Amino acid sequence: MTERKHRWDPASRRAWISAGAPIFALVLVVAILFFALIANFAQRQDRAFAQDSTHLVESVLRGRSEALARLTLDYAMWNEAFEHITVRRDESWLEENYYSAVADALVVLRADGSAGYQWQADGVRDGGAFISAAMNASQSDFPLPAGDSVNSDDLATHSVISYNGRLALLAVAAVSQETAFERRTRGDAPVDYLAIIDVLDDNEIAELGATLDLDDLAFKTGATSRDHLALPLKTPSARVVGALTWRNERPGSAAFALQFWPIMLCLLLIGILAALVARRLVASHTRIASRAETALESSRLRAEFIATMSHELRTPLNAIIGYTELIQDQIGARTTRKRCALTPTASSARPNTCANW
Repeated sequence: MTERKHRWDPASRRAWISAGAPIFALVLVVAILFFALIANFAQRQDRAFAQDSTHLVESVLRGRSEALARLTLDYAMWNEAFEHITVRRDESWLEENYYSAVADALVVLRADGSAGYQWQADGVRDGGAFISAAMNASQSDFPLPAGDSVNSDDLATHSVISYNGRLALLAVAAVSQETAFERRTRGDAPVDYLAIIDVLDDNEIAELGATLDLDDLAFKTGATSRDHLALPLKTPSARVVGALTWRNERPGSAAFALQFWPIMLCLLLIGILAALVARRLVASHTRIASRAETALESSRLRAEFIATMSHELRTPLNAIIGYTELIQDQIGARTTRKRCALTPTASSARPNTCANW
C-alpha cells in the first residue's frame, strides 16, 4: 500500500507529466501522421484507378467509333456508290455491294430524310429498331456532314444510340465522289447519307471488360451504384443515352484494408516500447527527485540542529569563559603579591606595583 501511494504521489505524477506525457504524445502524433500518409496514399491510388480506367474505356470506345466512321467513309466516298445512289437509284447494285462482315446494319438515308436501302446482319436482334433510332439521331442529335467538303474527314461523323437498354455505335457519312475536285463540282445534286450501326450486346461489352481487366463492365441507362464507376455516353448534342459502368476496385483502399492489422500491430509494439521507455525514465526521474529531496531534508535538519545547539551551548559557555577569566585574574594577583614579598629589590624597584597589591 505504501509503495502504491509512493508510486502515485505528487512527485511521481509530476514525473509522469514531465517525462511520460511527451513520449506518449510523440507516439500518438507519429501514429496519426502515419495513418494520414497511408490513407492519403490509398486515396491517390483510388483516384488514379478511377481516372486511368475512365480514360482507358473512353479511348477504346472512341477508337472503335472512329474505326466505324472510317469504314462508313470507305463505303460512302466511292464514285460507284455516288453513281448508283445519288445520280440514279439502283437497288440491285446496293444489294450486291452494301453489306458488311463487321457491322450489324446499314441504311441509306436520302436527302429528304427518308430511309432507302436497308441491310441487317443475320442474327441481329432489334435491327429494325436500331435503324429507326439511327434515323432519329441523324435528324436531331448531330448535324449531317456536307457532301462537298474538301477534307474527307469532314464527310463522316459518329455518335452513340440505344434501344431497350442496349448500346450501339453509329457512324454517318455523306455519299460523295472520291476526289475533292469532283465533290466541289457536284453542283446542286442532293446529298444522300450512309449510316452504319454496330450493336454492342452485353456479352461483347463483358468481353471488352475482360480485355481491359475491368470487372462488371456493362451498359446502364439508369442510376449507377456507388461501388461502380461510370462513363456517360453522350451524343454530339450532349444528350446522354446511358453510361458504361464497371466495378470500382479501389486498389489503394483494398491494400490499406489488408495491411491494417499489421500496421496496428506495429503501432502497438511501438506504443509498448514507448511505455517501457517512459516507465524507465519516470522511475529514474523519481529516484533522482527522491534523492534530491532526501539531501535537501538532511541539509535542513543539520542546519536546524546546528542552530539549536549553538543557541543551547552559547549561554553556559559564556558563563564558563567568564569564570575562567575571573579565576585567571585572581591567580595572577596572588602570584604578584608573593613575588613582591619574596623580592625586596623588586619591591623597591617597582614600589607602585607592589603598593597596589
